[in-house]
Amino acid sequence: MKSVTKINFAIVNITGKIEEEFPEYYQNLLETPLFLSNEKVDNTKKDFIEYLESISLQLLLFEKEKHQLV
Repeated sequence: MKSVTKINFAIVNITGKIEEEFPEYYQNLLETPLFLSNEKVDNTKKDFIEYLESISLQLLLFEKEKHQLV
């Protein structure tokens, strides 16, 4: 199982890829997940994993759509 640091690194990489390759989608991407807030101090590893899975799926959908347009 990955550490939270590695999960965060993966999140940064995916959001960077979306920003670079799909800027039109990036501007609508919520970079800060809703579960992360200044008031909630008990973010769990599961929260980060779920967010990573969510943006990974978004990236796959963006790539699929791009290939369908070509």
